[in-house]
Amino acid sequence: MPPSAPFVLAPVAADVLDLVEHAVIVRDQAGTILFWNGAAERLFGWSRIEAVGNHADELLNSRPFFDVRTLGGDGESSLEVARLSAERKTVIVMSEFKARFGSDGDLRYVVETARDVTQERGSNRALREDEKRYRNLFHAMTAAFFDIDLSNSLDLLAEISAAADGDVRSFVLERPPVFKRLIEAARIVEVNDRVAQILGFTSEDGLETLAPLWPEDSNAVFLDTLLARSKGIPRLTREVHLRTRSGDDLYGVLTACLAPDGVGEDRVLIGIVDTTELRHANAEAERSREHHRALFHHMPMAFLRVNGDALNAYYQELRLAPGTDVAAFLLAHPTVLERVGQMCFIEEANPQAAVLLGADDRDDLAGVPISFAWQHRPDTLARILAAGVARTAFEEETQLNTLDGRIVDVLFSSATIQENGRRLSVIGMINIGDRLEAQEAFGRLQSEFAHASRISLLGELSASIAHEISQPLAAIATTGATGLRWLDRLEPDIEQARTSLDRIVNSARRASGIIARVRQMASGRAPVMSTERLSNVVAGALQLIEAQARSHRIELVFDGPSGGDLVDVDRRQIEQVTVNLVINAIQAIAGAETGPRLIEVTVAVTHECVECTVCDSGPGIPIDRLDHVFERFVSSKPDGTGLGLALCRSIIHAHSGEISVEGQSALSGALFRFHLPRRREAN
Repeated sequence: MPPSAPFVLAPVAADVLDLVEHAVIVRDQAGTILFWNGAAERLFGWSRIEAVGNHADELLNSRPFFDVRTLGGDGESSLEVARLSAERKTVIVMSEFKARFGSDGDLRYVVETARDVTQERGSNRALREDEKRYRNLFHAMTAAFFDIDLSNSLDLLAEISAAADGDVRSFVLERPPVFKRLIEAARIVEVNDRVAQILGFTSEDGLETLAPLWPEDSNAVFLDTLLARSKGIPRLTREVHLRTRSGDDLYGVLTACLAPDGVGEDRVLIGIVDTTELRHANAEAERSREHHRALFHHMPMAFLRVNGDALNAYYQELRLAPGTDVAAFLLAHPTVLERVGQMCFIEEANPQAAVLLGADDRDDLAGVPISFAWQHRPDTLARILAAGVARTAFEEETQLNTLDGRIVDVLFSSATIQENGRRLSVIGMINIGDRLEAQEAFGRLQSEFAHASRISLLGELSASIAHEISQPLAAIATTGATGLRWLDRLEPDIEQARTSLDRIVNSARRASGIIARVRQMASGRAPVMSTERLSNVVAGALQLIEAQARSHRIELVFDGPSGGDLVDVDRRQIEQVTVNLVINAIQAIAGAETGPRLIEVTVAVTHECVECTVCDSGPGIPIDRLDHVFERFVSSKPDGTGLGLALCRSIIHAHSGEISVEGQSALSGALFRFHLPRRREAN
């Protein structure tokens, strides 16, 4: 309710209040400003004329508003209030409110004395925020932190120094009981959460000193920390060994912050970063390196480590387009290949490499460019470098030039590692010269044994051969006599004589075929080996007999792979096998009066072999004859010699292959299959 009388302030009183340091505001019970002194004008920016008559809390946007109900029984109260000045700046004041009542007990007015505490509160807030940030940081750090009071330890150290005769450090370390007193005198004020995580100690464990986690071999670290603090050294870092609550070893890096202005007088902040896993990893890495060195130097094969760091920049200078055949490019530019060979040098070699490359000692190879080794086989060097660019492993049988002028056959393998701008290659080499010589000698021996076997076979079967040949010879004699009789008649029958002569020619050809095959088996001709695509060999053989297939109205179909079917063969002999198998199929179909007339020849590549199949639509082979089809002089044809399939098997076996037969195929006829070892292409 309104005051019972208007508020009147004597001029002298107003002048006096204007001299007061703090803002003075008089308001009525409704909050309307009745008086506003000079300090209030300066603090809030509103003049007396502008302020008087306005609601105080609304004008100043007070937070909180003043409520007369907060006045105590004595009519007084205090409140911290945030307000906005005329310039819209926040002003924080500590206000004292005192009420004045009339004789009737009604509230007349309230006098507020406001003291500006904005700067003070800002400083306190900053301190609180700093403290909060410090606490958050202290507990969030990945390092274990100890806040330690060293005052008692420093006092004790001063006493010990007086008795130590100068060398305090040695004095303390030589007397474990003295050190124990020093470390137990240092009191732990606070630890962060990481201490519990890595050391197992929590605040509930009552950890008061560092002594429970400090083994004797780390005494020097704590003592150095204490001595550094006594000498005013602001910071110290040491490697340290600690014991966890469970007794396990923990290794870490200790950093002590010792500056008094940073941590307080006689205080130290110790941080410990756990490096136990790193220590174990380093130890494991060192063991691995030692194991690698042992393998590198003691393995019974030649090893080199080659540095190719210079190639990175040089390859960029060449600006090879993506997809470039690097090996072909290098072979087409011999000067580039030679320069690349000079850029790569041997970093390390084992003793076996020194022997293989003709060096007196493995150290003689250090720093030597690798180009000397590839004068005879630059093509291999080009493929090695291409594999390095593609970051793939490389393996090849090749030849190396040695320092002492030899050329050696080796199995060469390499792997290139590119990391952090470095390019290193690990190379392994096995001398295969003796093996190749042994293989060549073994091949000659095999050939001699095969020849002896053929001669032995011919000796054992000479009677059978004579019998086989005697049949066509007897037929020739009989038919010749018959032909002569037709000619000796008074009226010679020329047509009958011609028929007799045709029979003589056919019998002679049969005998000639038998003799030719026997001669071939006995000749002992060394096979002429070459690397061929089996599909090309088979296709060439089919060209020789496709006319014969057409003459019998037989469709001849061939299917081969696009690549990967390289084999080492005597092309003539494998063509002979193919022709023999297909002619057998033609004859089988020709003898059938009805049914499809089709022969399918297929070449396919498996993991280790290249396979050829000949499948026909003829009558097939009875089951009881399957086990005998490759036996010599066994034939189902009236005029067959029984040597064709036997010869096929001999040829395939001589090529380290296998041949087999199935009586019924998908085309209803026989299926012959032979496979030969696949030749691996160089990586």
